[in-house]
Amino acid sequence: REYDESTIDDAEKVFVQPDGSVIYDSENNVYILGKNSKFYAYANVAGPITAEIIGAAGAFDVAVNGKLIEITPKVDATYNDVIIRVKDKFGDTYSSQKLNFMLDLSNPEVVLVAPEYKQWAGNVIKLSGTVADALGVKLVEYSVDGGQNFYNFVIASGKNTSNKGVTFSRDVDLSAFEDGNIQIEIRATDLAGNVSKVYTSVYKDVTPPEVSVIEPLET
Repeated sequence: REYDESTIDDAEKVFVQPDGSVIYDSENNVYILGKNSKFYAYANVAGPITAEIIGAAGAFDVAVNGKLIEITPKVDATYNDVIIRVKDKFGDTYSSQKLNFMLDLSNPEVVLVAPEYKQWAGNVIKLSGTVADALGVKLVEYSVDGGQNFYNFVIASGKNTSNKGVTFSRDVDLSAFEDGNIQIEIRATDLAGNVSKVYTSVYKDVTPPEVSVIEPLET
């Protein structure tokens, strides 16, 4: 990765530039990192450099490539007033501004309540369940066509839970599908971008049985 030089001025300092996968909560001044997130910084000082994290021992892996510093989360935790400290080739040290991090490496937990696996279904099926996540649930979706198309649930959370525990429910129209097995996928995404998927299937049968009446033969 190359640093965006347009964000650098002539000052000898440590500039931070989060990856696009990092979410910034401006209201609480917190960077939210998931398990696939990368946080970057650039040290505009004389190289070669070394770098370390102050205020979050054991929480990150740190790699230095030239003057670019790559920071990868390792644990689920929240840290405030974290500093990226850099030492240049002369032994002088430079520190970033204080940073607040919320690290969430765990996928949300999905519990599917309905339908039951291989349940018989008509033209309408109810999908319902719950999702829990320590950081908060961002999105719950469903697909009934093998994952080709996804549609959002309207999710509901309890009072003051910040979407850490939500319920979802929807009646889904299956009238466009032929009788037979229908695959269902539920996909939940938390605020850090971690995703969980749950699969089930129902068997649609709206075709009435054929009835043949055989009159008794006269004797």
